[in-house]
Amino acid sequence: MPKASPTRSRRSSQSVPSVPANPIAVPATPAPAARSQPTPRPTTTDEPQRKPIPSLEEQEAAAVKIQTIYRTRLALSHITSIEAEFDQLKSSFEVPQTLDFADGAAIVSLPTSIQAGDTSSERAESAKLAYTARNAPLHLYVHTLSQILTKLDGVESHGVKRVRSCRREVVRRVEAEAERIEGIWR
Repeated sequence: MPKASPTRSRRSSQSVPSVPANPIAVPATPAPAARSQPTPRPTTTDEPQRKPIPSLEEQEAAAVKIQTIYRTRLALSHITSIEAEFDQLKSSFEVPQTLDFADGAAIVSLPTSIQAGDTSSERAESAKLAYTARNAPLHLYVHTLSQILTKLDGVESHGVKRVRSCRREVVRRVEAEAERIEGIWR
């Protein structure tokens, strides 16, 4: 029996990579990202870019602007709520059919329709609207209109024309209603 040579067994125990007989040629192309974008350059500082700090004058101007806008919106909001209160009050008020007048010691009841057409200054000077239960709704209405005017007077405009004109318009409406009501009993 022939003996196997030791070299042969060594070769067979070693693994040799197999190479295909016909290798496929793969063209070497750069990666798509490398072609479209340049490599970023490292920055000299590790800190992120900071926005410049505004000067003290710029900060104060910005604060004044913010405060003005806030105060304007707040004032317009107050005027709008007061106007809504006035509109609700006006829509719910009904003039009493008769009113009581105090002429000296006597109280006289007169229908409101006659008083509206009466222009006698003698009646207005001598007789005054009495404080009776019948006249209570009218007195309350006139008093509430006065309170609304006081509330409107308390709204600060801070020199803003828009606030002043809005407030002025609501004041005109309230005063016109007060004059209309006073025209009924004067």
